[in-house]
Amino acid sequence: MVKAAIVILLASAVLVSSTVGAESDTPWSRDEGMRACLRNCSSRIEKAASPTKVQRGACNDRCTCIIDGMFEQGGKPKRDQSDLPKVAAECNTRLQQEAVAQREKVVPQPETAPAPVTKPGVVVGAELLPGTSCSKATIPSLQYDHGEHRIQIAGGGFKMRLPKGWSATLERPDLVVVSAAVGVEGVRPVFEMFVSPVCKTYDGLLVNRRVAARGLIELLPANATMDQVKQGSWTVGLGGPVGRNFVLSDVVLKTKKGERMVVLYSTQLADSKTFGLHAAAVCPRKGEGKGKLGACEKTYFKMLQEAEY
Repeated sequence: MVKAAIVILLASAVLVSSTVGAESDTPWSRDEGMRACLRNCSSRIEKAASPTKVQRGACNDRCTCIIDGMFEQGGKPKRDQSDLPKVAAECNTRLQQEAVAQREKVVPQPETAPAPVTKPGVVVGAELLPGTSCSKATIPSLQYDHGEHRIQIAGGGFKMRLPKGWSATLERPDLVVVSAAVGVEGVRPVFEMFVSPVCKTYDGLLVNRRVAARGLIELLPANATMDQVKQGSWTVGLGGPVGRNFVLSDVVLKTKKGERMVVLYSTQLADSKTFGLHAAAVCPRKGEGKGKLGACEKTYFKMLQEAEY
């Protein structure tokens, strides 16, 4: 390869017309060709503006493509000198196509449940939160954004980041289930986040029963857990640091591995004119003093407090 040929190669590589100093019939090696190409390309971008890492990277990509097209990795020529314009044109076309493809990459969209899906063992009815005198408006869908690890309403208006290390399952368009990585003696902390119609009154106990079944699914069939919660006499309370909470405290459930104590929350987080935002939680109760929040409960309310509306 002679310098005159390298001039053609460089001009095609950087899409500029250029000339190099004195020509010579002395063949150039692969390394010499690469250095000359980079030197020529760099001189062009430096004259145009202050070179950036992206521009220098483009020079390297173009020169590497052309030199690879003309030489073997060991340095032996694999194309005739007359093929230089063709190799340069092929490289330009390929690099341009790659650049366009990179720009057109679609940003992953938040996950949207296409159809109702129920967690094995936990039966979810058509109404997540039954009530009286309920609105008939269309309920918006929830989405789970994997990249941000958060729940949001399709179309905007509500975002809530989830606890680090917890998993999220979009069971159906109006329901996301958030689960801790590990449980406490078989009781796994679980939160629900869902949307439902705005009603005059609500049957919060159904939500408590359902989320309890999720938390004890490793110890009891879901129906058995729900029946025990329904039939038992528990301390019932209202309040909580976020939203309006219906609370069942110190719920003792009999399992195949002995009794387990939990606390259950059903939270009315916020209402619009047509739909409401609701949450629920099942948390193990072990060692906390009366009236004190355990680690699971603190995580639940911290998640709700940091929600954006």
